[in-house]
Amino acid sequence: MYDEMITSNTEKRPSPKKRKRPSQLKNNKLSFPIYTRPNS
Repeated sequence: MYDEMITSNTEKRPSPKKRKRPSQLKNNKLSFPIYTRPNS
């Protein structure tokens, strides 16, 4: 559920977000999955 939403958001506009701050995006991407499913 959450994973799909994150993927959709990232696919919607990965260019502007990546250009703005790739460091933050990388951190968010790593933090999102860990927080979305800590059970995994």
